Amino acid sequence: MGWSERLGPRWTKEEVSEFFATWKKQHSKMELDRVAMLISSYLPSRTPDMVRALIQMHKGFLSLPMATDEGLFAILMDHYDAQAEWESEKTRVESRKKLQKRGLKSEMRSFCAAIDAEFFAHSEFKDCLAQMNFGHLQQAKRTEWSAIRSSMGHPRRFSATFLKEEREKLLRYRNVVRYAQRMKEFPVDIRFPYKIYGPLPIGTRVRVLHPKTHRFCVGAICTVLVLENAYEVMLTYTDHKEILSCPDTSVMLYDETLPPLLYWQNAPTALTTTSESLDSKLNGTISSMRAVMALLQRKERIVAHLARMNEKAAEISANSEGIIQFQSQYAWVLVNLDMTNHMLATALHRMQLTQHQPEPYAVMGPSGLEFHPSEASLNVTQIEWAHQFMNSTRDRSRELVATTIRRLTLDERWKETLQMPQLSTSELVMACMDLVLTLQNAVYKVTSGDELMPLTPIVIHKLLDRKLEMLKPRSNANMSLYHEIFQSVQVLKSVLFHHQQA
Repeated sequence: MGWSERLGPRWTKEEVSEFFATWKKQHSKMELDRVAMLISSYLPSRTPDMVRALIQMHKGFLSLPMATDEGLFAILMDHYDAQAEWESEKTRVESRKKLQKRGLKSEMRSFCAAIDAEFFAHSEFKDCLAQMNFGHLQQAKRTEWSAIRSSMGHPRRFSATFLKEEREKLLRYRNVVRYAQRMKEFPVDIRFPYKIYGPLPIGTRVRVLHPKTHRFCVGAICTVLVLENAYEVMLTYTDHKEILSCPDTSVMLYDETLPPLLYWQNAPTALTTTSESLDSKLNGTISSMRAVMALLQRKERIVAHLARMNEKAAEISANSEGIIQFQSQYAWVLVNLDMTNHMLATALHRMQLTQHQPEPYAVMGPSGLEFHPSEASLNVTQIEWAHQFMNSTRDRSRELVATTIRRLTLDERWKETLQMPQLSTSELVMACMDLVLTLQNAVYKVTSGDELMPLTPIVIHKLLDRKLEMLKPRSNANMSLYHEIFQSVQVLKSVLFHHQQA
């Protein structure tokens, strides 16, 4: 306990005068404790301990023969002033430290390493909405919210286990990014929804935490240590320069200039589109439209001629002499109509292909697979084969569903409990069978190496995407199940594509 606490409240001039007068009379006759008791009896606001502290504090001054009460009061005032100045200085130092600590804490709170920027910028909720085709919604209905909740799962409790799992997820993300930056090999897992940027180039301005001063400094990268997952940052001062070796987790971009993008499974790597390519695309669209219009006019004339021949056939009797010639003419018109329909279908496919042809960039498929511009579209043979395959799988799935329902209706065990499915349910089951048959055929052609019609990755990609579109549910309550099927098909596509590459 200091002297200020032992003295008690601030002594007044009257209290000091009364203390000094009593002390001069009694200090030589009594002991210190009895003098303190006597003086405290004259001063109601003072205890014997306070009086004893004042005597011990100024024992030297009180023993002087020239000591006065005014001198004692002046010494007390100097003590109080010094104490007040010391306390104010202490308050200023503490407040300054608190401000510095608070400023450092706010900077630490806003700090985000360049390697972790994409991890914290990614939103799993937005990703879920986009996969469920709810990204455009401003307000969701109750059924939509129930589908979103079922897809997202139960909310996690903010606990030590949750934080541990999130840290482990962050560490796995960092390992994938570092491996991709070092080996230029990108993740084949389609569930990696993050962009992967290259290492920060030399000369990039960054913000780092100084290991000695524990303050943030702005410098420039002078060396990239890819194998050590670190950077050497040069800090420039007014009189000298300093080079710090900082891990990649303590380096933050000073501005928003991002390094080059190495990998992103959802973004095609766009190239420069020249005016010549745009002109050629426009000319191809115009020529395709002209061919379709000419074939439509030709088909219209053939159909009109066929209608007139049908009217003429009703007038010709079976025993007429020109019946054989009429039949040959009628057969020729039918053959001509069939050829026109075939040519029209081909022209329509070409026009559709020209209108939906992608720009001249490398199309990024699932799991990072790139389709070259020559493979980004289907030729006429592939389109015809795809349409024939879709029709055949549709007929086969319809036959399988009908056979199964017929077998169940004839079974005595299911006769009483079986209910005939609705038309929409049958269509949904047939769409599922279409998808299964398409996957079986794709696996067979990829693994067996069919030389008559080899399937390129773009053919499989478009076929499976078309089957998924046909399988898309109308009710939002089934979107979670559709999402699982969609993810499974994407995984199978990734496996098939990499099997073809191997």
